[in-house]
Amino acid sequence: MDCVFCRLIADGTAHWMAREEEACAFTPLNPLAPGHTLVVPTRHCAGVFDTPPEVLSASMLLVQRVAAAMRTALDASGVNILSASGPGSEQSVPHLHFHVVPRWTDDGISTWPTGQSRHRGSGRTAGRRPRSWRLRAIRRSDGMTTPPRAVCSRGRRVWTRGVRRWASPPGAGRGPRPW
Repeated sequence: MDCVFCRLIADGTAHWMAREEEACAFTPLNPLAPGHTLVVPTRHCAGVFDTPPEVLSASMLLVQRVAAAMRTALDASGVNILSASGPGSEQSVPHLHFHVVPRWTDDGISTWPTGQSRHRGSGRTAGRRPRSWRLRAIRRSDGMTTPPRAVCSRGRRVWTRGVRRWASPPGAGRGPRPW
């Protein structure tokens, strides 16, 4: 096994904060702040793209519990939840993981990106979201579809449900709004 997180989980050698069936939490070797915790799925998943929904859900529930414990035990005023997934994201370990970093006002660290991507896309989607991003319904884990609300490039609210689509500017008289 060449994954460092899988080895830690199998050997049980980490400083554990929580160990559950689908996810676990432990302290990193070089914490950014007191209480900094890593939450990882217990089975190997390289990133968010190949993680089964139930594993991702269990991991995020543990992230939420760790964050709540930080607020209570460390008197943190907030948390940063950081994750990178895929080769273009600077993912340091090819195993899905979430850094949960407690934060305090004026703590002296910044985890927010300071610049913009140099990537500009190509062809007709250059500089804007592709149409499919705005108009595709979201498939939930329970099999139902949730129509997304979004704002398209012309400033109209868009709602999709099946094959019907409403796209009307605010105040337009096209019947009752679905939102």
